[in-house]
Amino acid sequence: MLVNTAPTHELGFVFGRFDPPHLPHKALALELKKKVKRLAIGLGSYRCAPNIINPFPAILRKEMWQAMLPDEELLFFEVHDTLYNEAQWDLNFECSLMKILRHQGGNIDFGDIACIGHKKKGDKSTFYLDKFKSKFKYYPYKTKSEINATDIRFGLFGNGYYQSEKGKIHWTHDLDPKVVDWLVSRFLPTDAFIHLQEEQKKVQDYKEKHQGQVKRFGVTAMTGDAIVTYGASVLVGYRKGFPGKGQIAFPGGFVNPNENTVDAMLRELTEETSITLRKDQLKFLIKNQRVFGNPRRDPRGRIYSHGFHIRLDDTLPCPYPIGGSDLKNPFFMPIREFYENSHQVAFDHVQMLDWFIHGGDDY
Repeated sequence: MLVNTAPTHELGFVFGRFDPPHLPHKALALELKKKVKRLAIGLGSYRCAPNIINPFPAILRKEMWQAMLPDEELLFFEVHDTLYNEAQWDLNFECSLMKILRHQGGNIDFGDIACIGHKKKGDKSTFYLDKFKSKFKYYPYKTKSEINATDIRFGLFGNGYYQSEKGKIHWTHDLDPKVVDWLVSRFLPTDAFIHLQEEQKKVQDYKEKHQGQVKRFGVTAMTGDAIVTYGASVLVGYRKGFPGKGQIAFPGGFVNPNENTVDAMLRELTEETSITLRKDQLKFLIKNQRVFGNPRRDPRGRIYSHGFHIRLDDTLPCPYPIGGSDLKNPFFMPIREFYENSHQVAFDHVQMLDWFIHGGDDY
């Protein structure tokens, strides 16, 4: 526990996804506020397309924090995910925090900034806390209870309850009443909430269908995905099914038994886009490949993507894609527009394109 003294730091921050912010998050913020003059909330997974893992855009998470701490003048900064480029994530974080410093006059060194965190045992999603210890004045904090926002979301988008060691728990149990009021009045009546309820039902159906595999390993599967570029454009379409229904995505799909991943990618690419190139031509144009396996990349479970970058010759006429099986209205989208619409892009497809264009970690 921190000692309750006069503020010793100009600025301090609490960082996380906060999907949604719950009572232990509030406790962290209030504890740190005893040490700082200004309190900032860092929001991770900025501009992710909504799904049952990241259901709330940053603007909604800000509103929930403001509802939970109405007497605090909170500052906010946002950080994009870069799942396959750790150095880029570090840079994104520091650049976002620098904006706060400039707003405060710019005379605060990183070493004088305070932060607080609770590192859950075995939880790799709080990897950033180890980074903070070497850069900021870090205050570890032990919460009174281990609350998992995943369970809260499960109850919220399901039948209202989730199962814990203590029995059935209602999704409101570990939320501040003001956050509950906000959710009931501002979020539950929306089409976005209904869409996420339907997505959770589809995901649960998928997991039950593979329940033998789930009990042993969690859902584990492989897809083959095509990242097809033509000049400064990339081939995309709109997903017809859950998860990510209606969101922008690359052509691709599950690998069949006894099928190579490259063959699965080429099969899905031709099925979903009817692209006017033969499979042997497309295979010849593969420039790079990588397996993308972040555990949070797909709500259904541990689903790996074997991505292949196909670079078409932009001195030749662009092949015309036509809608197919699981992808609606495929077209070549300017890469600039793809990034501008990252909040509508499914899964980790933004980070996949990032890796093929800009590089990143090799693991």
